[in-house]
Amino acid sequence: MKVTSAPALNRETSPRAGFTLIELLVVIAIIAILAALLLPALSKAKEKGLAAKCISNLRQWSVFVTMYTMDNKEFFMTENGGTVEGTWMLQLQDMYGKDGKFRLCPLAVLPSATGYGNTSQFWGYDDSNKTIGYFRKGDFGSYGINHWINSLPPGWGGWRGHPGWQWAKVSTVKLPSEVPVFADCSWYGGNPFDLASGATESLPAPTREWNKTNPMQWSYDMARFCLDRHNRAIQASFVDGSARLVKLKGLWDLQWHQAFRRTNNVTLKW
Repeated sequence: MKVTSAPALNRETSPRAGFTLIELLVVIAIIAILAALLLPALSKAKEKGLAAKCISNLRQWSVFVTMYTMDNKEFFMTENGGTVEGTWMLQLQDMYGKDGKFRLCPLAVLPSATGYGNTSQFWGYDDSNKTIGYFRKGDFGSYGINHWINSLPPGWGGWRGHPGWQWAKVSTVKLPSEVPVFADCSWYGGNPFDLASGATESLPAPTREWNKTNPMQWSYDMARFCLDRHNRAIQASFVDGSARLVKLKGLWDLQWHQAFRRTNNVTLKW
């Protein structure tokens, strides 16, 4: 049988490999569209992951407080007014030891030059040789306590002169899911007033970065918690051990102290 060889490939008439310029531009455009669609979803997923970590941290602090009250006849930590002994960092140390992983919200891990925190920076100093005010060296964090929770030593009227507003012990709290213990904060704690009082202790932060541009405004207690840390909201833990996201306007609808007059009619300027 005669075997015939295949005809030689005609280079001038064979299909050309590769993309045309138009095809390449179409592929690039499709990739860009897909990236535009996926990046916001990835960003939201990351944000949710960080928020979940923050919630976990705050639940852990609530556990520490519960353990403390169980060992101290239901009394919360004793606020001692401007002393190391009056800080929750010292009083709860036996619960958390030297482990600092619960101290920071994942969205506020940057140091502050002033030692006063804000939306993205923590208060105090993560430095065993440095301190601010009456804190111990190395005390820092991005969560603050509701000072109205604390019990008071005999003869002291508390930070804002209303000892009757303090919760002092667990059995005093009638709505444990509405009374904050810890929350995202620019300082280690605060004594928010209700809006009806008209006091500066009740006012929202005047601007988004108020705590950064106006650090250590000590009479603006609610403003310490009024942070745009979680998309116009903060995370908070409560006496019942729960923790949840609280929209900034909802801060005035929590039962911070015994006489707090709650409202959901609050206006933010930013």
